[in-house]
Amino acid sequence: MRKTLFIIFWLPVFIPVFAQRNYTSTSVLSGGNWFKIAVKETGIYKVDVAFLNNLGITNPVSSSGIRLFGNGGQMLPENNAAARPDDLLENAILISDGGDGVLNGNDFFLFYSPGPDRWIKDSANKKFVHQKNLYSNESFYFITVAGTGKRILPSVNFPSANVSINSFDERYFHELDTVNFLSSGKEWYGEEFSNSPGRVTSRSFTVNLPGIQVSQPVTVTTDVIGRSIGAFSRFDVRLNNVLLYQHNIPPLTGGSFDAVAVPSAQAFETVLTQPALSLDLVYSPGSVNGQGWLNWFEILCKRNLSLQNTNQLLFRDWNSVATGNVGEFIIQNATASTQVWDVTNPSDAAVMNSNIAGGELRFRNDCSRLREYVAFNGNGFFTPVGKGRVNNQNLHQPQLAQMLI
Repeated sequence: MRKTLFIIFWLPVFIPVFAQRNYTSTSVLSGGNWFKIAVKETGIYKVDVAFLNNLGITNPVSSSGIRLFGNGGQMLPENNAAARPDDLLENAILISDGGDGVLNGNDFFLFYSPGPDRWIKDSANKKFVHQKNLYSNESFYFITVAGTGKRILPSVNFPSANVSINSFDERYFHELDTVNFLSSGKEWYGEEFSNSPGRVTSRSFTVNLPGIQVSQPVTVTTDVIGRSIGAFSRFDVRLNNVLLYQHNIPPLTGGSFDAVAVPSAQAFETVLTQPALSLDLVYSPGSVNGQGWLNWFEILCKRNLSLQNTNQLLFRDWNSVATGNVGEFIIQNATASTQVWDVTNPSDAAVMNSNIAGGELRFRNDCSRLREYVAFNGNGFFTPVGKGRVNNQNLHQPQLAQMLI
């Protein structure tokens, strides 16, 4: 009888082992009295005594006990492995109470919020790409009065600088989410273009950016989508009535398996000849009942560092960024009440040590990486919207994490 010999090979299989994540034992919302507020824009917000009273926080209020919690309100990363806080972070605030330790009368506190939308850095190209929050037009924060709160502190003082900065990189975007073609998915579109009765084929957008530098490049990016059967359609993109480029959108066949519409995105760099920005989009439908939609547009440019006709100025500067650099920022049209905050980390804002003379504010800071700032005078603050009291959250964080899986 023939015997069969079997040879078994053992191949090592390596299975990656990930460290167990440690969660906070309980949420900060698990005890105490909490009140919810909402913000819609990026900038400095003012909360005064009247606002606190309407929210449900009544006098007397200990200044040291006022605390603000929130994580900025922007979209969480879609990558599950990305780092993120598992509880609300405390945000530094600036208290103005007259020095008596009690918030009453005309007292108030200030805080910075980045708002619901995000600008993503492209460090290699020294540019930005916006990310609109798909789920909310508001960011939320929570106020409580207990213990000792986190306060905005002065920044490190640099005695000298090797770079002088009097301009900054501005960024602007426009995006409306009004149309979802299939009532499904996360892509929404804004203004419609059509030659049908009652519709329009052209739209103009005026962007007000005081102090824009005409000698520096301006980058215009547009994202559109079009639907035309059997023939190409086209979007003309004009800046200050000068044609920059065209979106030539391929036709659809009208078949059952066609896409609803065809997207197109383009960017163009130019130099302004006047300190004004008027962006025009003109749609040429290739067929009867052709339609187009604007998804969004972005403008990146250089502006002078100036508070003229501006209550709050958000700024940053790519050109000064280099290892070992210390920059001196020079802001025009400042007043005795002007402050500058470093808001690179929104929950840990810091007041810049500055000098003001002759309407000019100067401050120095490390420029080894790109930093975000906001300069503001003593007025023109944003006001949050009160959402009322919230119930305590009694779940342990691991339990909450399991519920979210």
